Amino acid sequence: MSAESLDEWGRGRILELQAAIAETQSQLDPVIDSIEELNRREGILRSEAHTSPADDGVRAAYDYSVAVARHVESLRSRMNEAEEYVRQKRLLLDQVTRCAIAR
Repeated sequence: MSAESLDEWGRGRILELQAAIAETQSQLDPVIDSIEELNRREGILRSEAHTSPADDGVRAAYDYSVAVARHVESLRSRMNEAEEYVRQKRLLLDQVTRCAIAR
């Protein structure tokens, strides 16, 4: 390959890369705009959150509701265990009853 054709190839390659860069930038522009809009909205929401009064009563009620939900889940778990225990005992009773009738 001669120096002239190599130089020509290099210029062509540079033009291809510049076109690819321009296309990529045009695809990135809407994404960057969306990110900027999201950042703007986040800033607004954060400032609103900081200006709202802290309500300890609401926080306490929430904590209480979480504790109650955990307790209810615990009770449900215990109830399921008790139901399983009763089911097993009924099966055992049925087996014993069948054996007693068979004699």
